[in-house]
Parts: sequence; C-alpha cells; structure tokens
Amino acid sequence: TWESAEIRFSKRFALSKTIVELGSSVGVTLGVLSNIRTQTKFICVEAALENFEKLNRLKTLLPTNNEYILVNKAIAYDVDRVPFEFTSTTDSKINETGVELGSYVDATTLSDVLEENQIEGEYTLIADIEGAEEAVFYKDEAALKKCVVIIAELTNTTSHTIEEQISKLQDVGFNLTERYGVVVVMSR
Repeated sequence: TWESAEIRFSKRFALSKTIVELGSSVGVTLGVLSNIRTQTKFICVEAALENFEKLNRLKTLLPTNNEYILVNKAIAYDVDRVPFEFTSTTDSKINETGVELGSYVDATTLSDVLEENQIEGEYTLIADIEGAEEAVFYKDEAALKKCVVIIAELTNTTSHTIEEQISKLQDVGFNLTERYGVVVVMSR
C-alpha cells in the first residue's frame, strides 16, 4: 500500500531533471519513473547489498535516455560505517539495537551524495529509509536548499514523530502538498 503511494506521488510530483532516491530497494520506483521521464539524472542510494545487486541488474534494462547513478551506502550522520540489517526487500534498516546482526555498510550523507555527483541545481528527493530520513531533515538542512519536492515515507522515531518531521520541513520552507497515511509530498 505505502509503496504504491510513493509511486503514485512520484509519477505526479517528481518532475525535476534530477531525482535523488534514498532507499531505492530493488528499483521499483526507478523502473516506473525511468519509463516516463527523459533526460533525467537518477541518483539511487541503497544500503542493502542484496537489493543493490538487483538494482544494478535492473539498470541494464532501463531506457538509455536517462542517466543512472547507483550508490551502495546507508544515509547516516556523524559515522563512517553503520551496522545494517537486511530483513526483507522492503524493510531493511540501520541496526540500532546494539545486537550484532547483519553486516556493516559505509555511510554517506545527502550533502555528500549531492557534492559527489555535482548536483548544484534543483532536485526532487524521494526517501524511504525506515526512519533514517529524520536525520536528513534535522542534520542536513543545507542539502535541502535546492530541493523542490520531497516524497517520503515517514516513520515515528525515538527522537521525532511524523508530525514533528513535517513541522520541521515546514520550518525550512516546504509545504505539505499531499499525504496518504505516512507518505507525504512536501513542496516549495
């Protein structure tokens, strides 16, 4: 249900020439958008190696009239690596339990992704990273300055509720455009 909301919103609102997707999984949203967009740069960040390998195979099947950049890292701040737990294609996440499960994944930030890929203009952010998007909103406001649309599946975290995250994005200049359950579209 939620993934379909993200796809519906992405088809309607992800119109910029650069789209950054955090938590690309196996590339379902990328597959849909790549068939209806042209001359678009897609930057897909996926931490789970199992999903990333499938995403890499999907890339070979996508239309060639777009640019595809795939990054196998987790979005996390103030660390170089994070413990990562692969539970399923749609539900893998940074392991915050302290119990050794899964493996470690290199970390990156949204600012680093933008800088490494020379993104200086407007972009759309699609995020479904099981609560880790909260850190982007609270620790990386500078990366959001050129962002024109955010499509995100939000999660209540130990630090901030979904409503607090929406309020934070409103404080930095976004408006709530549309919402379906925990999936929001925030626009400038």
